[in-house]
Amino acid sequence: MRGSLAEATRKSYATGIAKYAEFCNQAGLNLEQALPAAEPTLCAFVAWASLTLAPDTVGSYLSAIRSLHVDLGLGDPTADRLVLKRTMTGMRKLHARPVTQKLPLTVGLLDTFKSHLDLHSHDDRVLWAALCLGVHALLRTAELVPRAKTDQIPIRNADVTLDGDCLRLAIPFSKNDPMGRGTVLRLFATNGPACPIKAVHSLITNSPFTRAQNASLFQLASGAPLTRTPLVSTIKSLVAKAGLDPAAFAGHSMRRGGATSFAIAGVPDTVIRNMGRWSSFTYQSYVETTDSVLRDAMRRVAETKDPFGGRALDDLLSVSLNNLHLRTSSRALEPTRA
Repeated sequence: MRGSLAEATRKSYATGIAKYAEFCNQAGLNLEQALPAAEPTLCAFVAWASLTLAPDTVGSYLSAIRSLHVDLGLGDPTADRLVLKRTMTGMRKLHARPVTQKLPLTVGLLDTFKSHLDLHSHDDRVLWAALCLGVHALLRTAELVPRAKTDQIPIRNADVTLDGDCLRLAIPFSKNDPMGRGTVLRLFATNGPACPIKAVHSLITNSPFTRAQNASLFQLASGAPLTRTPLVSTIKSLVAKAGLDPAAFAGHSMRRGGATSFAIAGVPDTVIRNMGRWSSFTYQSYVETTDSVLRDAMRRVAETKDPFGGRALDDLLSVSLNNLHLRTSSRALEPTRA
């Protein structure tokens, strides 16, 4: 059963269970006595935890308690609990905060980063390849690099195949692939400054050491894999050098920026959805996207003038795959109806 949860989820759940144990201790309950958890106990826990934690964190910890019950064969204590559901709804309303989305790291903005990196340095080549691949392949940060050095490596050398202008990237697991069926992404050369094929090829051919098949593609000169924290720190540092607010960007900016760039380039929604593997458009996974369509998409994103590259922060704030500008540009590729 341990393998059914992602490593990051297990760590989060362990924290949630520890928080529930803390609550039980303060309430004068032994954790064993509080299992299985009665609905009033869970409602009290939600109210107590919401004093210091964000609603999403409380919800995650409630999922941890549910997972603990399932592991112990106690059943789901949250199923059909209407009072608990109302308590959660009330908590979210009381602690509602405006949602602040991180800004997209578009291909145009990525192009400006290149001059700030020393690509004669192995570690900078690692960072550049990770950024180029993350943006163009619409990768989640967890699909690109591990959170910690000891965590499972998302992209190993064995997962990457270069064949001419095509890079095949095997993704063994992802957020919307809990069964670990895996998928293979295909990327093609863009001829642009931030071409992911050139970046990965340069990283591999100029590597100062023999690259073990099971080692991280993004192995630093120290031998350690590139992890989330230094990658995000690099993004923020490069964003600051571009004259933008680093606080407005994060790891997810790569995935959002890639999707935004393809939309700006007029790539059809169906292609973008397939490339990004969005679970909300599951039916699109049955639509075959040919190599020629993907190759054209990669070239378009490099050749299209990006109005957001290095521009003012207000410009990036207006970017959304659902806004009128991008819907209009997406329709530009649709065939004209007679």
